[in-house]
Amino acid sequence: MNADRVALVGGGPLCVYALERLAALFRAQPPAAPLEISVFERSGEFGAGETHSGAQSPTSALNRVASQIAFAADESHPEAVALLPKSLRPTFYEWAREKFQRDGDTYFDMRPEDVPARCQHGIALRDMFGRYVALLREIPGVRVELRAEEVVDVERVVEGEGAGFLLHAVNGDAQRAYRADRILFATGPARRRFALPLAASAPGARTPCYVPHPYPLHLSLDESAVPPGCRLGVLGLGLTAIDAMLFLTEGRGGHFFDDGNVLRYAPSGREPARIVAASTSGMFTWCRPRNEKALDGSGQTHTRREHQGVFISTDVVDALRMRVGRPALIGSETVRQLDFDRHILPLIVLEMAYLYYATAFGADFAARAREAVAHAHARFLQAPDAMPVEAAIEALLAPVQETFAAWPRAVSGRESTPRFDWRAMFEPLGAGVGADDWHERVVDFVRRDNRAALEGNLHNPMKAACDGVWRDLRPVLAQIVDFGGLTAESHRRFCEVHFRRYTRMSNGTGPTAMRKIQALLEAGLIDAAVGPSPRIEYLAQTGGFRMVGELTMIERTVDVLLEGRVPVFDPAQEAGPLYPNLLRRGLIRHWRNPGPDGADYLPGAIDVNRRFHPIDAAGREIPELTFFGAPTEGVAFFQLSAARPYANSPVLNLALRWANETVAALRAAHMPATT
Repeated sequence: MNADRVALVGGGPLCVYALERLAALFRAQPPAAPLEISVFERSGEFGAGETHSGAQSPTSALNRVASQIAFAADESHPEAVALLPKSLRPTFYEWAREKFQRDGDTYFDMRPEDVPARCQHGIALRDMFGRYVALLREIPGVRVELRAEEVVDVERVVEGEGAGFLLHAVNGDAQRAYRADRILFATGPARRRFALPLAASAPGARTPCYVPHPYPLHLSLDESAVPPGCRLGVLGLGLTAIDAMLFLTEGRGGHFFDDGNVLRYAPSGREPARIVAASTSGMFTWCRPRNEKALDGSGQTHTRREHQGVFISTDVVDALRMRVGRPALIGSETVRQLDFDRHILPLIVLEMAYLYYATAFGADFAARAREAVAHAHARFLQAPDAMPVEAAIEALLAPVQETFAAWPRAVSGRESTPRFDWRAMFEPLGAGVGADDWHERVVDFVRRDNRAALEGNLHNPMKAACDGVWRDLRPVLAQIVDFGGLTAESHRRFCEVHFRRYTRMSNGTGPTAMRKIQALLEAGLIDAAVGPSPRIEYLAQTGGFRMVGELTMIERTVDVLLEGRVPVFDPAQEAGPLYPNLLRRGLIRHWRNPGPDGADYLPGAIDVNRRFHPIDAAGREIPELTFFGAPTEGVAFFQLSAARPYANSPVLNLALRWANETVAALRAAHMPATT
């Protein structure tokens, strides 16, 4: 009997989740025919992939606590038809404790609320990958092949009565082709081809010192790429940029030390002389607060302490769709589309204000505020288009602000709690053309934000509001946006404004890393003066760059320019050959959110249905192919997160649905024909 062949392209975290599901299902019922599972990972870092490599510098940290990282499905997943024993599905914290107790390695002696380094997560992923591969290899008829090769092309072939696929893979100069019946693509973050402006504009111009992809840090940011003493420009002020900045300072031998209550930086002499850092907002992502919801290593109590929406929920979104949603045909599905600014943002702001004050003043205030705002909330849900956005926000906030004004704040010990100001919360640095003090504004905000983060996500009102709404309510946000839930123009604005706001307010790094960034800012090694929306000019004669702030008009000249942002995926612009080839062959196409008069919005994603099967160039589903992660992030958000335990984790649900479907299809193919 010929073997069934399943290929997984990409051997990182998503692959770990997928293999765990196959192991659980086939342990419960072995396959009906011989099965060959091939895992392709170009870096050879099986389990971790390049981004989570266990060999990377320990200066790069996750933004998730140890007890909130999972590797396997659990009892919270209704569609998990089989589960592995608890010992084979630990949280990262439980895995680390086991390793510490077994090996005595104090590097893994941590608490549930500690934030792991990315390399620690990579070591754990590699170990769990190995465990799940071993489980699969124990099952009769199952063979698992690990191939440290890069898949560069896939073509559809027909042999006899069945259709299959041919994967073309390379390793150095060696090229090979492999057959597969079904393929899961889980290739990790996008690696886009960046077009450097004016790079070849002048005859005899020097080769520009430009680093388009910072990962892996130890290869992309070595001293030949970023020489000691150079002036470095960094585009981006989020997680990737922070990783790079800490790698180029602490990772090059500099060290941080406590000077009283202040963290200071002592340089090694091998770091850049100055890091000029700028982004669209001109602000670093805000510090993730101390996670007070992480009480135990199993992760089971965290979900119970997360905020549940009071004024915005999946039921509220469904009701709004029925009342004011604009019908649009997307593929074969009619979606009643909303406008995020008009229909959702006022409710987001109300929810933040409510949680802000409830955190400060407790349950009695919360009950009074709910009662006070009930009429205004019901009126908005009946007619969300009745007034302009800012007027709608103020109308919803008015009863809450009145409750705050009348509340006896001294009784609660929170008399210094400032009035909730949503504009100041969204734009804490203010604005103004010619803002020549932008660096000082950034430093001041980072100091205040770091202090707030130390108070925790259940005690600091501002951090509770950001964490509880933008983070705990991500399933509601996904329901709002995914698969064309917003009109084309609103979808564009969500990606350009509101998703960036989500990232900035709730998806930053933790207090340890942000204290280091504060120290580097205060030392003058990081220069944030350029501010928002920098314009980049290539200096052909020197090979360097000029960075000019659109708001501040401040200029800085740098020797090396680093892209410190994760790019938006676009199959046509990927740096590697795989996705451009899939596009050329017609196996995939761009996903479009249809707009009026042909003004469609293309967020960069490939077209997939709700089972994450691609729609080919002719508009047909290819059920044997499945895509997760960056290629579909513009259609379905929040796929690039680590799995969470006991939270019905969406990323684990992707893996388990794929595994359920794959196993069912393989079994169906070998069932005897009925007459």
